[in-house]
Amino acid sequence: MSEQAAQTAPTVMLVEDDQNLMHLMKRILRMKGLHAHTAADAESALALLSDAPEIKILITDYLLSGDMNGVDLVSEARRQFPRLRCVVISGDVQKVHAYGLPIGTELLQKPFSVQQFIELVS
Repeated sequence: MSEQAAQTAPTVMLVEDDQNLMHLMKRILRMKGLHAHTAADAESALALLSDAPEIKILITDYLLSGDMNGVDLVSEARRQFPRLRCVVISGDVQKVHAYGLPIGTELLQKPFSVQQFIELVS
C-alpha cells in the first residue's frame, strides 16, 4: 500500500476480549496498511469511538466481557455514529440473528480465514 493510500485508509476499531485473537487481527490489519484501535469491552470501545473520529469500521466479537454484547455495542455505536460500518464476529451466528442483528451490520462467522478477514475490511 502506498503512503498516500495508507493515509486515506480507514481506521478500524477492534473489540475482542480474547487477547490472542485481537493481536492477530491487529497484525493482519497492520500488514494491510491499516491502523487499528483496540478495546476489550463495549464500554471502552464507545469511549474510544468518541475520542477518535477517524474510526470508520467497528469490528466486534458478539460475546464480550461487561454488560454489553457485540450487538448491543453496534446498536449504541450506530446511534452515536450513524455512518460507522459495523461487523459482528461470532461462532454462533444463529444466536446473533436470534438476538437481532442491526440492519446493515455485517456478520463474520468464526472460524474465519485470514483472506475472509482481509476481504471484509477491504
